[in-house]
Amino acid sequence: MNPRKQLIVPPWDLNVVLQGLTGPPFEPLSSCSLQNLAYKTVFLVAITSARRVGELQALSIREPYLLVRDDSIVLRLDPSFLPKVVSDFHRSQEIVLPTFCHNPANSEERRFNTLDVRRIVLQYLDQTRAFRIDHNLFVHPSGQNKGKKVAKSTIATWIKKAITEAYLAQNKIPPVGIKAHSTRSTSVSWAERAGTFHDGTNFPPDTYSWTSSGIQKGKETTSICRRGRFLETELTNEQKPACEISHHAYQMRKRRIKRMTYWPLFVLIFYVISPIPHFIATRVSDDSDAASSACRELAYFFTTGIVVSAFGLPIVLARMHVIFWGACGLVLAGNAVIFLTILGFFIVFGRGDDFSWEQW
Repeated sequence: MNPRKQLIVPPWDLNVVLQGLTGPPFEPLSSCSLQNLAYKTVFLVAITSARRVGELQALSIREPYLLVRDDSIVLRLDPSFLPKVVSDFHRSQEIVLPTFCHNPANSEERRFNTLDVRRIVLQYLDQTRAFRIDHNLFVHPSGQNKGKKVAKSTIATWIKKAITEAYLAQNKIPPVGIKAHSTRSTSVSWAERAGTFHDGTNFPPDTYSWTSSGIQKGKETTSICRRGRFLETELTNEQKPACEISHHAYQMRKRRIKRMTYWPLFVLIFYVISPIPHFIATRVSDDSDAASSACRELAYFFTTGIVVSAFGLPIVLARMHVIFWGACGLVLAGNAVIFLTILGFFIVFGRGDDFSWEQW
């Protein structure tokens, strides 16, 4: 068996990716290909909004779901889309993407301006306007589906491509095992690791998203958006290595372990139903002394399936990292004890004599 290894910390470095996005082949935009522009756009929107791939696919550019302001761009989900959490708040929530170094005054600020998500999104909309068919934000730049909305798998591929190309642009080896979903944890982890807000409040990870990034005067500047409210904070260079083991990752792992506790209890269902086929076959069979009958054979078949399922369920759960392998071993040992006990009961009390359970 070769169980998968789940990485709590994403294998890629956000600083490296952002540095790669500030130069070729992603900049300048005048010489950037439409495909690379799509990679950069989807990555910046993902890392800025901390949204799921399905929500990125559902972003609409129709009025009034797209609003362009001088200092930001506001996006909303298509009303026909059902998010993972179906509520009026999550369906109508605005995604505010603020500008970053909108009026650069020097070469350093001009480099930061290349990460301005508002600028990138507007450039992407301008280059796709001529062939755009669907009203989704992200559409196919070429091929037979040109101008049509992209699938969630395509958006995930674009995010991974953006990370890979950013590493290659700096002559660095791209990490293995990049996940598009890791942009969510990376986004909120870096934001939360900043630690101190102007109002002294530490917000839980699921109520805010990272809205801008960059290096300014030796520090990384981040903005926290909590349901439309923006709070500025700074992350020093000494704090950056610790961001990968942030409190958010700890809380996510804690909640995951808590959810693992109850899954092994589902084998209790197999314990309860395993004797039922034999009970039914014994009552229905016309000749209880016969060594074999169709009814009994069918009962043995169902009982075998129940027992095999009881042993297979914890193995599958452990293989999918829903429970730990130690818990899986304990459940398998418990299965052996329970089913041997049930088998012993029928052997001792099912012989048809005065001690038979049928006489009870």
